[in-house]
Amino acid sequence: CLDKERNSAAGQVSASGSFPCQDKNMSVQPPRRQLSREEQTIRDYCMGEDGRRKAESTVLLHVSHSNLKKTFFQEIRLDLHMRIGTVKQKLEFHCGTSAISNRLFLYDERGQVMSECEDDKMLGYYSPYDGCRLHIVDDDPNSVSSRISCPPMHRS
Repeated sequence: CLDKERNSAAGQVSASGSFPCQDKNMSVQPPRRQLSREEQTIRDYCMGEDGRRKAESTVLLHVSHSNLKKTFFQEIRLDLHMRIGTVKQKLEFHCGTSAISNRLFLYDERGQVMSECEDDKMLGYYSPYDGCRLHIVDDDPNSVSSRISCPPMHRS
């Protein structure tokens, strides 16, 4: 099926509704339609000049994890009015560490600790700014993430 790219780019669809020569294991996306001028204007407004428009109460933070040394979630958007407990719950979906069994630290862009965050305070209390980093310390010894990055224990 050498014409797959040409057929999909041309938007040719078979009677079954799939693209010609479409392999069941491959995902073929239909061509995108051209946006109208009004749609493009709305898109440009929403995205901003650099593609990262955000509300004044939103901050873009990096996240690191004590057990996942090489993992950074680039620019997680968080509202400054969120309580730290809620931030931990949101981060639980990203890294799997229970909100109950972790501590959260805020670092500046130079890697200096700004503060340990308390669950009942709002994120804005710590004055984070774009480029700061939230570091999750997983205190659960039975955490799946602790078993992934740590070598197995040898018993004598």
